[in-house]
Amino acid sequence: MPKKLFLIIVILLLFTGNVFSTEHKHEKFDMLLGLGLGEGISPNLLLFFILDQELQNDYALYVEFGLNFDFYINKYLSINSGLLYRMNMYGYSYIDKDTGEDSDGVALPLCLTFPFAIHLNIPRMEFLYVGVGVHFNVPLFGLFESYLDYDTRGKPFIGIPIDLGFDFMRPGGEGPRLFLRIIPEIHRQNTVVPVGVFVQFNNRKLNNKGF
Repeated sequence: MPKKLFLIIVILLLFTGNVFSTEHKHEKFDMLLGLGLGEGISPNLLLFFILDQELQNDYALYVEFGLNFDFYINKYLSINSGLLYRMNMYGYSYIDKDTGEDSDGVALPLCLTFPFAIHLNIPRMEFLYVGVGVHFNVPLFGLFESYLDYDTRGKPFIGIPIDLGFDFMRPGGEGPRLFLRIIPEIHRQNTVVPVGVFVQFNNRKLNNKGF
């Protein structure tokens, strides 16, 4: 993680008092509803943009947004779901069956994503938030026909998000969360592993009075 980003996160946590709070952020049976926005990029594509290195293997980037819902089983453990719209871009190389030459291709599917995950606020350090889950991605349509059939025409594929998060929600109240996310995406032809961030903002507790 870049040092400046880490420093900003630490300052925010100290400023909000989340590090030293003796109150629990969440209680058993809490239900949270909010909006989410995320983006990610595969490391080889990032190095291509930053260092102008030659692209190796397949690459991907994505942007996603939608609703997130959390249900707390106890004060620390929660189940997460929601509904996301996701735009992916995949680039790949292949050998043309007709000519035998190396070729490049691009796939741009727009997906409807159904996320399911388990997350844990670390006891005694509840500002830290870790989790793992699965994303069921259903392509609605693709802007290009993919030679390697990168699932752009209605063939679902899955992702496995692995999260390290920072919970800025106030104890018993509302607030945002920030996830650093690795999400291997398993396609029939190949697996790509973009890394990125996901922000939950405007999280509201449905069981709070006055919601």
